[in-house]
Amino acid sequence: GIYTDAARAIIPAVIDMNRGKITYPDNEELDGPTTVMQGSSFSSAFWAAAIVESKLDYGLLKRALIKRQLKRSDSYYILDGGIVDTTGIVNLLRQKTDTIVAFYNNNAGSLKDLESPLAYLFGVLCKTDSQNSLQGPELAQVFPRSLYTKVKKNLTDTNVTGANMMAQLHNIPVLGNKYFGVEPYYLKSLVIFSLEFSNDFLQSLPPELHVRNNIGMEWPNKMPVGMSTLEANLLCVFAKWKLQKRKGLLTKLLS
Repeated sequence: GIYTDAARAIIPAVIDMNRGKITYPDNEELDGPTTVMQGSSFSSAFWAAAIVESKLDYGLLKRALIKRQLKRSDSYYILDGGIVDTTGIVNLLRQKTDTIVAFYNNNAGSLKDLESPLAYLFGVLCKTDSQNSLQGPELAQVFPRSLYTKVKKNLTDTNVTGANMMAQLHNIPVLGNKYFGVEPYYLKSLVIFSLEFSNDFLQSLPPELHVRNNIGMEWPNKMPVGMSTLEANLLCVFAKWKLQKRKGLLTKLLS
């Protein structure tokens, strides 16, 4: 659920791989350099969320956590940034990017099952779990709330004419967000692709491959830790299929 003390205790940070530095919204830096390997390790430490959320687990396992020092006296544990933004959209907003194409590929089931990573960006309250958007919608909001209903419908209802697991918004006001370090501006275009199951995609594949019979029922968005080579490759083909269906739009936006 939402961590009520997130404004003080959960601080979003960004790794600058070129400089080897980790910075926070107030531009303060962690003490010492950060290598590419360390950055990769830090950004994938999703496992740490369960430890810091449980008093028992914290008491037993806190030595396993990654601890770093700020240049001032404070020290922090480093966790996967997905606990505040699973989408990757926020960091692009911090840079005032004018066009964003995002693939929301969260392995937590349908967006209908866990919508908090997107809903909170629009300030919409809903349930969350222990590893996604723990700060809640009040701290996370960067887009007007009124836009979310249409976005969710287009991302989850594969029967919406012309939607096909994609939402697009244009000339969107980005709201200032001190928690994330986002300044207000207008975003030219935001395109989001979801990872909902699609019969249309599977039916587009050669029938002689018998793909449906050789992948798990949880594919593509609720798979266990491991997956077959076929399932992994199929995720790539699925992404390509979605891009090809929107080639005209994307070419226009990105040209």
